[in-house]
This record gives sequence, C-alpha cells and structure tokens, in this order.
Amino acid sequence: MGLDQLGPEQAVPQAIRAAVWERDLALAEQARDRFPPPSPQKRQLLLLCRAGEAGILALSGRPEAAAAYREVLRELRDAGLRFPHALATIDALLLLGRDDPEIRSSAGEAREFLTRVGARPFLERLDALSAAPERAEILSASAGGARLAPSAG
Repeated sequence: MGLDQLGPEQAVPQAIRAAVWERDLALAEQARDRFPPPSPQKRQLLLLCRAGEAGILALSGRPEAAAAYREVLRELRDAGLRFPHALATIDALLLLGRDDPEIRSSAGEAREFLTRVGARPFLERLDALSAAPERAEILSASAGGARLAPSAG
C-alpha cells in the first residue's frame, strides 16, 4: 500500500514521527490531535500512535517519556513489528540519548534488522545516534516547540 492510499488514521503516526524528527512539539501535538485515537482492535496502529505519544512526552520534557518508550518498544518487539520497532528506537535515541540500557538493547536489535533488510538511510541514522559521544537532553520549550541540544554526559 502506497502512502497515497493511507487513510488519515494511518497517516497520523507518520506525521507525528516527522514532527518528532524535526523536534517540533507543536506540530507533533497537532498531528496527534487531528484525529481520534485508533480503536483497540487496530493493535498495530495503536502501537504506532503510542510510539508517537512517547515522542511527544520526550519533546515536552516529561520524565515518563523513557518509560513510555521502553514499554512501546517491548510491545512492538513482542508483536513482531520489526520495522516500526526500529523506527521507534531511532526516535528514542534521538530524543533521549543512549543512556537507557533497554533503548541500547533495542538499538542492537534494530541495527540487526535494518542491516538484514538493507535499509541503509535508517541504519545510518541509527548508527549515528548510537555512536554519539554526547547525551541528548530536553531543554525548555520555545514558542516553536521543545528543542534538544547535546550536552556532556
């Protein structure tokens, strides 16, 4: 199915991820709030939205963001959703850094999968975030949304 065939409900997690990768809290929240959450019967879509919500928590500087990422990463792994798991791992590394042991473990699994399927652009991003010598920290929100900046750590 091409992106042009996605319904609005299915495009929401992708829109949130794009905003998260731009570190744009306002845009991520706007994408999330545009449509109601998916029904529990749509488990894969629900997990993708929860990954987006973890990103919004991280951009907001909320302390529960790491736990939200750990939980959704476990659930994506358990559901066998390897590519969404890899993308959510990239999100977590981008926003939270590599200090968390579970996120580092997920990064190893994601790397293995992305290498196997030949997803080079995602693999390069994962590797760059995994090898970063500095830890990302959430800074105060600005009018354009929260911004991340590296700090010694």
